[in-house]
Amino acid sequence: MKRIFISLLLIAFMMILLISCSQNYHYSVLEVGGYDYLQVDDNHMEEISLRDVKYEDSTVVQNKNVYLNGNNYVMEYQASQKGYLYRSDYDCYRQVDNENIIDVSINRETGRIDRYIWGSKNYLDGKVGSTLTEEECLVIAQSYLRSFIDDVSKYEVIETNYFDIPEFQAVYQFRFNRTISDLKTSDEAYISVSVYGDVTSHLFKSLGEMRDAIKLPSSKEMKYIQSNVEDKIQTIYNSVTNNFDFTYRIDDVVFTKLEDGKYALDFYIVVTLTSKNTLVESKEIVETTRLLVCLV
Repeated sequence: MKRIFISLLLIAFMMILLISCSQNYHYSVLEVGGYDYLQVDDNHMEEISLRDVKYEDSTVVQNKNVYLNGNNYVMEYQASQKGYLYRSDYDCYRQVDNENIIDVSINRETGRIDRYIWGSKNYLDGKVGSTLTEEECLVIAQSYLRSFIDDVSKYEVIETNYFDIPEFQAVYQFRFNRTISDLKTSDEAYISVSVYGDVTSHLFKSLGEMRDAIKLPSSKEMKYIQSNVEDKIQTIYNSVTNNFDFTYRIDDVVFTKLEDGKYALDFYIVVTLTSKNTLVESKEIVETTRLLVCLV
């Protein structure tokens, strides 16, 4: 009987320990430097930098044959660029002739062309007939994306833009994003299609790299994280409360895989500051602050 009682006590103790450990969350909230474009005071600081860095690498092939969209181009090396997202190290090449200017960025790890921009001097010559609709251009963009990645169905179009561009008449730009549990991720593609049906540019950001993403924080953890984010905002803006009242809203949250392979939540916070000085002509300032929450 005594053994049973002791065993029950041990089980109860272990359950309490497990519960307390599961609620002992540790998430660091860092302000992303260089993102806030309006500063009302020296209240911002760079706790982490998420910038792309350009550099030159003399060991890179200076002239490279690049096959893209059914054409072969001999391109000249321009520079290299390292981003903050996972597998985002590129070599940039350019080809210029009498008709076209083409820029590409080739991923150093995968060999994939992750950025492509086409500039044409005579694209509209001989173009006649009706132009394509948004829906028709979307089908072309989806087919184009499928040539780079097989699970296109995992991506949804979260943004569509229409741009009047004289050299192509107009283009539709589609933003495809791999969402996980209704949360945007850093795994996405931007594809632009002219109204005559040609892809004029694409940009892939960590394309396919969130396939094996870790499980998202639980609802309890997300509440804890949001509380930490709110505390961080208060810390950032408390120093300006003598001169400003402020309100804020969380504009966007992106589940991100960083360059070192670790995961994070990328928060974009829109802050509205209202001057307490009634003599100031423009009383309201709106700025965006970016916070990164590193996940274990």
